[in-house]
Amino acid sequence: MVKNITTSRLCISFLGLCFLGYAGILSDTREVLRRSFCLPKTKLGFLKLHKCASTTIQNVILRYAHNNELNLVLPISYGTNYLGQPDVFSVKMVENAPWHSLGYDIFAVHTRWNHEAVRSLIGESAVYVTMLRSPVDIFESFYSYSKLDESYNASLPDFIDKLSDRHFKLNIAEKRKYKFVGRNQMAWDFGLKPKFFENDEAIDKLIQYIDENFHLVMIAERFEESIVLFRNLMCWEDNDVTYLKLNARVDNKKMNLTNEQRSILASWLSADMKLYKYFSKKFDQLIDGFGKKRMKKQVEELLAKNKELENKCVEKIVTNEELGMKEKWYSDTVYSYRIRDSPECRYYGIKENTFLNELQAIQTARVKEKTEREKVTEN
Repeated sequence: MVKNITTSRLCISFLGLCFLGYAGILSDTREVLRRSFCLPKTKLGFLKLHKCASTTIQNVILRYAHNNELNLVLPISYGTNYLGQPDVFSVKMVENAPWHSLGYDIFAVHTRWNHEAVRSLIGESAVYVTMLRSPVDIFESFYSYSKLDESYNASLPDFIDKLSDRHFKLNIAEKRKYKFVGRNQMAWDFGLKPKFFENDEAIDKLIQYIDENFHLVMIAERFEESIVLFRNLMCWEDNDVTYLKLNARVDNKKMNLTNEQRSILASWLSADMKLYKYFSKKFDQLIDGFGKKRMKKQVEELLAKNKELENKCVEKIVTNEELGMKEKWYSDTVYSYRIRDSPECRYYGIKENTFLNELQAIQTARVKEKTEREKVTEN
C-alpha cells in the first residue's frame, strides 16, 4: 500500500513537472507569436524631460533612427540639444532646417512640449512616450549638475531652510537658471506656465492632456521595466534597446537629504508630485497587465544583453574629468566610458551633442542625395 502511494506521488510529481514545462513552452510560444505579428513602429515622439534618465533612452532612440535611416527633428544650430526653451516648441523653429524637405519620423530632443506642433511634423500615427522621475530627486540632481548653489547663493539644505522665508520663496526660489531650470521641472517641460503651479484644476488638466496623448509614461526609478514596456510598445528587437547608462552622476556627488528636507521640497514641488504620483500608479497597473513573471523574464534578458554589450564595448568606466574636450559631457559630476574603437560600439557611449551633430550632417547629406536623384529623374 505504501509502495502504491509513493508510486502515485511520483507520477503526480512527474506530471506536474511536465505540465510546468509545457506551460513554459506555451508561454515562450506566445511571446514568439506576439513578436511575429508585431510590426516595428518608426514614428515616435519622445519628450526628453530633464534629469529623468532620459539621455539613455534618447540614445536608444537615436541609434535606432540612425540604423534604420529615419529622419529626426533636430535643432538647426550646431552644438545644441534644444528646440525651444524657454518658449514652447513651434514648427517655425525647424522649418528652415536644410533637411526639412525630407519629412520627419522621430522627435527626441529637449523642448517645452507642444503636442499639436510635434504631431504636425511626425504624423497622426506616431507613438508618444516620456519618462518621469521623483521631483525631489530631479531638483537635488539639478542642484549639483547645474550649480544652482551659485544661482541661489545657498547650499541645497540652506535653500530648503529658506523656503520658509516668504520673500525668498516668491522672489528668489522661483527664478529659473538659464530661463528654464527650476521649480516643477517636469510640468514646465510639458508646457505648464509657472502661474499655474499651485492651481489644482490646471494641473489636473495637464495630467489628463498627458494621459490622452502619450501612449506610455515611463518611470525612471523602474528603468529596466520601462525599457521592456517601451520595446514591446514599439515592437523593436532586443538588441535595439540595449544600452549603457549615460549622463549619470557619480555617487559621491549626490546629496543625502533628511526625510524632513525631502518633505519640504515635495510640498514646494507639488505640481510635479501630482504628475509623478498619478503616473506611478498607472505604471503599476501597466506592469500588472503585462504580467509580472513575463516582465521579470524580459528584464533579466535585458540586463544580460546589457552586460554583454559592456563587456564587448567598454574599455573602462571613467569620470567626466578624464575625458578629452570632444568627449566631455556638460557636467563633471557624471561618469562616462572609454569605448573600444569599433563601428558597432561607437554610438553607445557617445556624447549627446556629438551624436546630434553627426545626425545633422547625415541628414544634410541625405537631402543632397535626394536632390541629385530628382535631377536624374527629371532628365
